[in-house]
Parts: sequence; C-alpha cells; structure tokens
Amino acid sequence: MRILNFSIAISNQIQLEEDKKILSHDVKEMNKYIQDIEGGIASEISGINAKLDDITQWNIAWQKKLLSRNEDVIADATIPISEFYDPLEKVKRGSKRFRPSFSLGVPIEWSKVANRAMQDSPSARPPLKDIFMTLNSIYQIYKPRKTPTASPICFPSQLDLPDPDDLELSLDLSEFEVVTMSVKEATMEHRKKNGNRLKAWKAFCQHAEFGDTLAKLAALSHQPKALDMCKAKGIKLA
Repeated sequence: MRILNFSIAISNQIQLEEDKKILSHDVKEMNKYIQDIEGGIASEISGINAKLDDITQWNIAWQKKLLSRNEDVIADATIPISEFYDPLEKVKRGSKRFRPSFSLGVPIEWSKVANRAMQDSPSARPPLKDIFMTLNSIYQIYKPRKTPTASPICFPSQLDLPDPDDLELSLDLSEFEVVTMSVKEATMEHRKKNGNRLKAWKAFCQHAEFGDTLAKLAALSHQPKALDMCKAKGIKLA
C-alpha cells in the first residue's frame, strides 16, 4: 500500500508541477528550473548560489516551501527523487517475511492455497476458481454428518385462539335459510291439517332451483300462484 501511495503521489506531483510550469528536469545535471509567478516570468539559474553549496539543495528547499501548502506525501515523494534515492530504502525490512502460523486443525489443503494467495507476485497467486473449489472440497469433507433436528411443530392451544367476542363480527343471516326438508317431507307437511304450508312451499321452490322436476310440479299444484311467485323470484318452474 505504501508503494501504491508513493506512485500516486509521484503522478500527482508531476501533474502539479507541469500545470504550474515549474517542472524540474534532472536538477543535478541541468541546474535549472522554470518558475511561473503572477504573469509568467521565466527565470533560469545556471550557477551556484553563494549562500548555498549546491543548486540541488537550493531547489529542494524551494520545492519544500511550495509543497508545504499541499499534502506532505507529495513533498515526501518528489524531494527524495531530486536527490536520486529511493525514499523506501530507509524502511527496515527483514530478511524474511513473517506470516502468522495457522491455528491447529486447519486442513492442509487450505494452508497451501492460503499461502499461495498471499504471494507478492500476482502470477504466483492461485485463481479465485481454485480457491473456491478448494473451499468447497474441504467443506464436503468436514461438513457435519448429522442433520440438525427439526423443531417440533407447535399447534396453537385454546388460549392462543382469539376470543370470539373480540372479533366483533356482525353477520346478517336473515336472507339465508337452510332447507332441511326433502320434497317428500315438504309434501307430507303440506298435506297435514295444521302443517306449515308456507315452509313446505319454500322447500319446493328451493329444490326447484336445483332442477328437481318433482319439486317444480309440487310447487305448482300446492300453490295456485306459485308460478307467478317463482317467476318473480327468478325460479324457472317450466
């Protein structure tokens, strides 16, 4: 990541110096710089300043003052370049890279593919396909053999059911009548001296709605005005 930041800082600084027309070209050999200040006054330095031992040192001091208004990372990137040394060379590096060891019990297949994936060179790293294939094979080997027990199904008890009084249902059942009499029973009820002839006739009409021919004839025979009444109700008796 530090190398990446270093590279980005170099690119940003080069663009900055080019935009401001102060791009320095090999300051040790050319001993000059171009400066654009308030109207494009160009000046060239071809000698050594009496107060400074070297023009490079002077140039570095000037750049440092300019770059102090920007991010430090840019100054840290460009100033060392003018001195021709790698700013990362002072970073202490071990002779061997240390990587933490894996925990006990980690499959050897995963240790191998993980070590390959941590290589610095992209060409040395395994493709993502190989990594996921390895993970899948390891899972198939070490996955739990026992299936988890299914949770018991809990049916609602009487206490869980809502109180009918809380539902506040108001159903209008005035238009619904359940026919419990057959055509034969309705005929017998109609023949009784004190029988409920109206109930019997309604039974005939309701059975006639479902295509019972006997009920149609009974409705006509036991009620003179049955045909007109059934027609008014939309019941076809013929």
